[in-house]
Amino acid sequence: MKETIPPLCFSQGALKSIQVKQTPKVIKAVRDVMPGMFMVTFKYEDNITMEKLESIAKKRIKEGYQMVVANRREDISSEKHHSIIVDETGIIARPTTKTENAQMILGALEKKVKH
Repeated sequence: MKETIPPLCFSQGALKSIQVKQTPKVIKAVRDVMPGMFMVTFKYEDNITMEKLESIAKKRIKEGYQMVVANRREDISSEKHHSIIVDETGIIARPTTKTENAQMILGALEKKVKH
C-alpha cells in the first residue's frame, strides 16, 4: 500500500511527499508459527466510538487471541488511561489508570493460568 501524505512542518518546497508502506502484522505471524500460545494483544485506536472499539476487540477474540486490551487516544492523558480488557466471555474489566491496567491484566492472567 502506497499513500502520499502531505508534509506538516517543512520549509516551503523542501519536501513534496512521503511514501509510506504498510508493514506485516507481527501478532498474526506469531500466531501462525505458534497457534497454541496464549496471547494478550493490545489495540489502540483514534477517533472511534467505544462501541466500535469493543467490536474490534471482540473480533480479535474470535480470530483466536485469548485477551485484548483496547483503548482510544481520547481516553488517555497524564491523569487517566481508560481501557477495556476483553476475553472469550466479553469485557472483563474497565481500568481507568495505568496502575489499574497493569493490575487487572495481571489478575486476569493469574486466573487463566490457574484454570
